[in-house]
Order: sequence, then structure tokens, then C-alpha cells
Amino acid sequence: MLPPQRIRWPPGGEMERVAAVANQLQDEFSAVEPSQVTGCVEAVARQVDDALPAAEFTKQVLARARLRLAIELLGGDVRLATELMTAGSLAEVGRVARTAARQRLRCAGATFVLLDGDKCFYADEDSIAPLWAGQRFPVNECVSGWAMLHDEAAVIDDIALDARVPQEAYRSTYVRSMLVMPISGRHGPAAAIGAYWPEAHHAGRADLPWLRGLARVTGAAIAAIGLADAPWAPNFRIGDRLR
Repeated sequence: MLPPQRIRWPPGGEMERVAAVANQLQDEFSAVEPSQVTGCVEAVARQVDDALPAAEFTKQVLARARLRLAIELLGGDVRLATELMTAGSLAEVGRVARTAARQRLRCAGATFVLLDGDKCFYADEDSIAPLWAGQRFPVNECVSGWAMLHDEAAVIDDIALDARVPQEAYRSTYVRSMLVMPISGRHGPAAAIGAYWPEAHHAGRADLPWLRGLARVTGAAIAAIGLADAPWAPNFRIGDRLR
């Protein structure tokens, strides 16, 4: 994955004042085209009083632009964008993301997975039956790991026909098909969202773009919070279901 592009602004005037905002937003939404980021910042900057002190102007433009971009990426879903952009912990980001994925995709289960060194850590799940919450698997031996290593969605209509699926890990589950989307960070994918069905299932035409948008906004939420609240830290409570 290429590093985030630095956005070039003409010197002087309002655009120079918001350059730092645009570049910070580009860092957070690293998988989003720079043109979409700049367009969002420009639109928001025109709505903020430029007579404000520099620090307050920057704070307001960043907050509004962050939310506006999230809403755009989520197809206008203001509630979901607000929940992700105001999440106060990594655990809350995971809860919001996996709940949204299960509801929107109408799947039987959804997971929130984080990269922990050479392991995939299944940090949270929303499922009709237990899957892998709290467990770790080698990154080279699970589908979430494949999605993160390749920075590519894994679309599997039938797990029995796909060599990427470690059949033993799925034998005791209801899962027969899945869709896994990597979540990109500043230095490449560091997480993933998985959706699972109990029958052979072909993802709808709108499912993949929507899940990609959710992954991008979730990545921005993780970037804003940081990984100090990582799942292997004591304050990440596996099984905490705040529904």
C-alpha cells in the first residue's frame, strides 16, 4: 500500500490555514482519494468563521470535515458516522462496526478482527452462535489474515470450495460463506471486518462498496483513537455487549 499522499495547497489565504487540517484528515482516512478529502475540507472551511482564533478554527474544521467525510463514505448514514467518529475506545469502535455490518448485510454473524503481530485477534463478534471472539490465529492461516496481508476483500460464496479457508477452524461453526474487508491504517491494513452466512451466499451488488466504506470510516476512527486501547490491554473487555 502506498503511503498517504501529502496534499499541496497554494500559499496564502484561507487554503494555507486549512492545509494542516487536510493533511491530518488524509492521514486518518488513508484509503480515501486525496481529491475527496480536499473537497470535503474546502466545503467545511467555508462554513466556519475564519475570524476565530487559529486553534479553534482548526479544531472546528477538522471535527466537521471528519464527520462530513464519514457520512459521505457511509452513503449518508449520519447516525452510524456519528457513532464511529465519536467512539471513545477501540472496544466501542469494534462494537459499532460489527453491529452495523450484521444489520446492514443481514448476515448471521459479524466479527471485528485486529492484527496482533503475526496473529489475527478476533476482538469482538455479533453472531447467532459463538465463532472465535477472544481467539488468535496465525495471520497466514485465516481468511482475515489473507485480507489484511493482501489489502483486498475476501469474497467467498462457499467455504468448501476455497483454498484460503482453514476448514478445521470452520467445521464446528455454522459458517458456509463469508465476506471479509480489510481496514487500512497509516501503515497498511491493521484490522478487518468479517460477515458470515450459514448458507452459500453471493454478496449483493451494493454490499461490497458499503462494507468498504464502513472499513474506511472504522479505520479513521481507529486512527483518531490510537492503539493504546488495544485488545490485549486490560481495559479491552472481551464479551462486553453494549447493545
